[in-house]
Amino acid sequence: LVDKAEEIGIDYSTDTYDGGLHLNLAGSIKNSLYFGKILKETIDLNDFNGDNYYEDLVKKYKEGI
Repeated sequence: LVDKAEEIGIDYSTDTYDGGLHLNLAGSIKNSLYFGKILKETIDLNDFNGDNYYEDLVKKYKEGI
């Protein structure tokens, strides 16, 4: 993560709790989007968009943020 922080868009003053050791919610979202893109491009993953079960999980997650 450290060597990719600039590419991911991590700002250690706003995206971490402690100046770099642990990501906060904003940093975690940036990190997840970055690695999600890599996974999508390199691994044949199933697409669950439109699946009601997963759509409900995403909705609950977003309500909890």
